[in-house]
Amino acid sequence: MMGTLVLLLAGVGFVVALVAQAQAKRVDGDLAVLRKRLGAVEQELLRLRAGVAPVREPAPEAEPEPPPEAVHPSRVEVLPPEPGHVPPPRQPAAEAPAARPAPAARPAMEQALAERWLVWLGGVALALGGAFLVKMSVDMGVLGPTARVALGAVGGLGLMALGQVLRRRPAMARHVPPALVGAGAAMTFASVFAAHALYGMVGTVPTFATLAAVALLTAVLALSHGPFVALLGLAGAYAVPLLVSSSEPQALALFTYLLAVSAAMLVLLRWREWWWLAWVVLAASAGWSLAWMLLSWNGGDEIVLGGYLLALAGLFAAFRLGVPWIPALALPAEARQVGWVVTAAFLVVVALLALVSEAAGTSLTVRVLPFLFAIGVVAFGWRDAVFDRLPWLAAAVLAVVVWRGGAVDDGAVAGVVTLGILLFSFAGFALMDGAQRPWVWAATAAVSPVLLLVAAYARRPEAWPEWGWCAAALLLGGALVAAAERIARNREHPGLEAALAAVAVAVVAALALAVTTVLREAWLSVALALMLPGIAWVEWHLSVAGLRRVALLVAGAVLVRLAFNPQILDYALAEGSVVNWLLYGYGVPAVAFWLAARRFARSGADLTVTVLDGGAMLFAVLLASLEIHHVMVGGLTIAALPSLAETALHAATWLAGGVVAFVVWHKSENKVALWGGRLLLVLGGVTAVLFQAGLDNPLWTGSAVGEAAVLNVLLLAYGVPAVLFALHWRVAPPVPDWGGRLCAVVSVAFAFLWLSLEVRHAFAGPHLNQGAVGQAELWAYSVAWLTGGVALLAGGLWRGEAMLRRAGLAVVLVVVVKVFVLDLAHLAGLWRALSFLGLGAVLVTLGGAYRRFVKVV
Repeated sequence: MMGTLVLLLAGVGFVVALVAQAQAKRVDGDLAVLRKRLGAVEQELLRLRAGVAPVREPAPEAEPEPPPEAVHPSRVEVLPPEPGHVPPPRQPAAEAPAARPAPAARPAMEQALAERWLVWLGGVALALGGAFLVKMSVDMGVLGPTARVALGAVGGLGLMALGQVLRRRPAMARHVPPALVGAGAAMTFASVFAAHALYGMVGTVPTFATLAAVALLTAVLALSHGPFVALLGLAGAYAVPLLVSSSEPQALALFTYLLAVSAAMLVLLRWREWWWLAWVVLAASAGWSLAWMLLSWNGGDEIVLGGYLLALAGLFAAFRLGVPWIPALALPAEARQVGWVVTAAFLVVVALLALVSEAAGTSLTVRVLPFLFAIGVVAFGWRDAVFDRLPWLAAAVLAVVVWRGGAVDDGAVAGVVTLGILLFSFAGFALMDGAQRPWVWAATAAVSPVLLLVAAYARRPEAWPEWGWCAAALLLGGALVAAAERIARNREHPGLEAALAAVAVAVVAALALAVTTVLREAWLSVALALMLPGIAWVEWHLSVAGLRRVALLVAGAVLVRLAFNPQILDYALAEGSVVNWLLYGYGVPAVAFWLAARRFARSGADLTVTVLDGGAMLFAVLLASLEIHHVMVGGLTIAALPSLAETALHAATWLAGGVVAFVVWHKSENKVALWGGRLLLVLGGVTAVLFQAGLDNPLWTGSAVGEAAVLNVLLLAYGVPAVLFALHWRVAPPVPDWGGRLCAVVSVAFAFLWLSLEVRHAFAGPHLNQGAVGQAELWAYSVAWLTGGVALLAGGLWRGEAMLRRAGLAVVLVVVVKVFVLDLAHLAGLWRALSFLGLGAVLVTLGGAYRRFVKVV
């Protein structure tokens, strides 16, 4: 057990030594700067005594003189300058001793070693020596537990007193007193803890009080000995509840003690301007709160912990603003570090309040705590304009608490929402007048009520009828319109134009909520999407900077919900009907994104316009694809692989979308349309080639293609893609140059495949893999291919397109090979004769036409 005490003392001493090293480095830097300045002053004095002044040569061709040296007055000889005279080189004897940097390094190192390192090591040695002395006495049986504890406590207090006395002696090295105080505090802490934990001599409450008193004494002594002694006292004070545990811990006792320690420490740190130690206070306070919620939470603790968090926020607000009735702390703290730590403190309090609300379950009290926090934050933001955006944070946490209300009575939640709306609305509009940034308070007053109403609706939509939610949203929107009119009358004042924009955005949001409350599916996504054209309209008419970033955030939220939300697959749909929530769930956002993009583009294209254009295209494609899947399978779930008909519909939709996108790009040079068209072309082309022409080809899968001769699945799967690829050939962008030619080749290939499968369908019926190929069918392939080739040749001659002519000629050559290889081997009688006669007549006719018309072209 005593070994534990020795290790504790050694560890504390080692930490004290490390802290002292850091302080020593800072002091070394200050001393180096002072020595440099002192050397410069000494050189200047020597120069003045010698009567030597720096001479500037007016001639530009002359070489610049070296800087004058500091020399002894007895060696000075003043001569008039001569033209072209070069001064002799410097002699080593003329150098001043003060200008040599090398000898100064050794005294500085020696001084640091003697005055700092050895002093702190001496403090550690004192603490360890006392511990070893006590251990030796224990081993020899000389001292009992009482004597051991008493010697340790007396020794520790004696070292603290000695450090305080030596501080008043000018000849004493400056690091000796803090080292003695730190070592004494560590010894005293260890002695009191040993009396309680090792020997059981002192009860829990006296030990708790004694350790707290030692920590407080150490913090008070830090006023004279520096921030690192304060850090030691601060760490000890927050460690006391951990060292002195209880079988039945009580939240009230613990957090009352922590609040008192935090208040005392913040007063001390603010008084001495040790701003960085405030981070330690915040970390310790947050750590104890999290530890209690994870390890010792009991019913009813939400009241204590919530009150503690509110008080902690108030302490950090006072840390920034000051304490009026204490003269030394009356003025605000303007240091930048204070702003950062206070902001972080409010963020931590918000997060912890949300966790407390979640852990409290159905307690109504915890719903009131965020409301009280909101009141305090509004007051703090009004008092200090640097933190005027913190009310937004309070509104957000209040909305989260309302949304996660659990089983709390609807009436209670409605009361919290009503109070929140009144607080933010009246406070925001009232504090807007005379504020440094009126738009911040206008946004607080306008957006917060809409946010609270959305949170209440998201919590339990069935709490009110649909018309009730719609009426509430319209009533809120009307009130905001009235506020906007009031602001518009004074919009020429600085900041009020931006305030008007903030209120206008909130009006649009309220109207969107009113519309979407009557919808049962995807209501939040539609509501957010409807905000975008309104935001774009406000930005266009009021030219308010920053609204594009707001629109970008809203667009991102809609994209995540509609494009990456797997819960959409679970929404109910009317089986087989295209009139369902998909039409407005994706159609309205697509139109809203497109309208907002067009409005934003009037004042310049940027990332927001790009995202909105891309979102509009994505939602249109998703709407078509999901509707196709729903019609084909009766829902959105993916239970099996899609059929050939569904795959063909998807590919045709994507290819057609690519054609439209390329047409738009040709007219407007919209980069989103260009890249969207390319993506749709690749997606549709890969689907058609890989699945329709390959894996799902009915020629070997045997899937039914329908009874009709032409209007069947084959036309959709192969004929339509042939036409769409041909359109892509016509509208494809010039870069890359091979893209259009590739589309033309694929178009001819799909047309060739469609003709072939239609011939097979005419002889085999709906299942193409059944039945043998007869002579009539083999001859029919020649007729079909030859007809297609002739059509391509005719089209090429008519339109003057060399590619069409060459494609038609290639098909005719394929027919020639077929006739002379396959038909000659497998046909007989009349079918063989017809095959050769027909081919010959066509070739003769084409030869004449080709010789005649190609010359003209």
